[in-house]
Amino acid sequence: MAPQNIKTLLENSHSLTTTLLIADACVKNHQLIKELFLLINRNDKILSQRAAWPIAHLAKKRPDILAAFIPQLISLLKTTNLHQAVYRNALKALSLIEISEKYTGNVFDLALGVITNEKQSIAARSYAMELALKCCLPYVELTKELELIITSLINHKSAAIRSKSKQLSKAIKKARW
Repeated sequence: MAPQNIKTLLENSHSLTTTLLIADACVKNHQLIKELFLLINRNDKILSQRAAWPIAHLAKKRPDILAAFIPQLISLLKTTNLHQAVYRNALKALSLIEISEKYTGNVFDLALGVITNEKQSIAARSYAMELALKCCLPYVELTKELELIITSLINHKSAAIRSKSKQLSKAIKKARW
């Protein structure tokens, strides 16, 4: 599949079938992943949200391949005015990838920023909670910081945030040294 074919596919179709087709093509040709990131960063919100979806599926399918693109995923999370789907899919992808120590602090801080941002979607905040937990477990001081934030969300108005907060609270308690 050629890069221009990805753009055409995404412009003409927004379906799980198309998304999986693109993710499969990215497994075979890593250059296509770069093309997806270029499409995500364009000023076309529809195209960027559609290009972000295969990234999340690629992370599910082959997290080892997407690990090389952690800097690009971090960059997306630092970018303002992207479609909510881009943040959600970038967070989902990062939550599935092994984060090296080099990026852990930065990713943890970005995840906390999303968790505490009421303007972010519930799904993005939920993935950010999973990601923050994953980043903090090896570090006692980070775990304590996340626990404070999670505790403040246990009575959140959203059932999904309350549920995820309780799950993370249990996971933190279970992981205590």
